[in-house]
Amino acid sequence: MNLEMQWTAMGLMMGSGLILGVVLDVYRALKIRLHLRGWVVSLVDLLYWTGSALLVFALLMWSNRGELRFYLVAAVLLGFFLYHRWFTRPVLRIIRRIIAGVEWTALQVYRTFMVVVWTPLVALAGAAWRLLRWLYRLLLSIVRICLTPAFVLVRPVVQFASRKAEPVVRRIRAATSKFSTWWKQIRKKGGS
Repeated sequence: MNLEMQWTAMGLMMGSGLILGVVLDVYRALKIRLHLRGWVVSLVDLLYWTGSALLVFALLMWSNRGELRFYLVAAVLLGFFLYHRWFTRPVLRIIRRIIAGVEWTALQVYRTFMVVVWTPLVALAGAAWRLLRWLYRLLLSIVRICLTPAFVLVRPVVQFASRKAEPVVRRIRAATSKFSTWWKQIRKKGGS
């Protein structure tokens, strides 16, 4: 490995340490803002460290064909340390502003959706429901108006038929009463 490859590998490893610090600060800010707890934190920690290892390995493969030397590990740690020493506060401020901007934008999109789409849709549905109820009542009134003369004409026929059918209905009731009494007696004799 020549000197140019060593300096390239060392610079890439310091850069990867800086990138790891930025990603860690983004994760910390999101963890605080989203109130992540429990197994989710463990899962994201595992993903972070897996991604970090893959990044460092990919950069090592690209820069010096995967030769791992002590000074390269020291370069990653130095880049991480320098980031936390000099850049963590301004980057956290920027990250918090970006998160606040994203939240504000999402809130504005939600409010716009509610005002432009949802509220008119609910009002339209309410108006359609009131219109359907009004049409139903109108149709019911028309049916009543149309059928009232028919009921007036049919009512005397129904009253006449019920008067003529009353003796027959009384005989049927008496016969059913006698049958039920007879049936109860048979059941008593059969059960004892």
